[in-house]
Amino acid sequence: MNYQSNDEIRDKIIGLGESSITKSYYPQLKKRINEIEELNKTLEEKVEERTKELNKKNLALEKTIEELNKTQKTLIQSEKMAALGTLVSGIAHEMNTPLGISLTGMTHFLDTVETVNNLYANDNLSQQEFENFLKDSKELAQTISTNIRRASTLINDFKKISVEHHSIENRIFNLYEYIENITRALSNNLKDNQTISVEIPKNIKMYGSPSACYQIATNIIMNSLTHGLDDQNDGKVTIKAFEDKKNIVIIYEDNGIGIKKENLSKIFEPFFTTNRNFGGNGLGLNLVYNIVTTQLDGTIICESELNKGTKFIITLPKIL
Repeated sequence: MNYQSNDEIRDKIIGLGESSITKSYYPQLKKRINEIEELNKTLEEKVEERTKELNKKNLALEKTIEELNKTQKTLIQSEKMAALGTLVSGIAHEMNTPLGISLTGMTHFLDTVETVNNLYANDNLSQQEFENFLKDSKELAQTISTNIRRASTLINDFKKISVEHHSIENRIFNLYEYIENITRALSNNLKDNQTISVEIPKNIKMYGSPSACYQIATNIIMNSLTHGLDDQNDGKVTIKAFEDKKNIVIIYEDNGIGIKKENLSKIFEPFFTTNRNFGGNGLGLNLVYNIVTTQLDGTIICESELNKGTKFIITLPKIL
């Protein structure tokens, strides 16, 4: 079908203006054409005005999106620092116990030495008292030594993790040793009825950023402790891994309350949380997802049923 423009129609009508057939309708047609032309002009102005308004709204929307991206980056950085803060807090709490025991033991030992020294100076020290002193001294020395070594181990673990947390350089590291260091450092966050079992072969080595590994492990473990493990049951986290020719597969499981079916597809979305009333910001698992898929070029999937625990399967390409 061939459509004709208003100008073409108008020209034809004007050409028919003298015809006896159209003579009586010519003024009405001409008026109608003028009205249509005026309407088209008004419509063009409205379209132009709406286009300007739309451009303004698009610019405002782009600015809003830019601000939201900046806010998200800031919150993600805060989440990283919060994870390190959790580690520092846990280490500080753990250090209090061995150092407190060592200080108490040393104080008692000094008091005992002072008592025995006075007895000896006054020639009142019996053989039995001296033997008791030797026995107590040995026990105190062993207690102090054990707790100082424990404190030293905690400090060394923290130094390894905290230094590597700020390092983005890729290197080869032992997966079992590194995960074991992280779980020990986070042990203070466990309740009496909760345990973490690391069942990773001791010969698996990874090439990548230890900082990325730290972020993944810390956020998933804290997610289980915060959301998943029921206080009334024995909560257990198990971390396993195996490797084939192309990939290293890490399997993380807890026996917690699980995730509702309607929430399972949303857990990696930014700002999604079921714990917002208790301080959750919904960025922990989103951070994990971004590290695994973007930084490490891997995949992560979550399997879970309500009251049947949660499993994360992380597949990372093996570069070694």
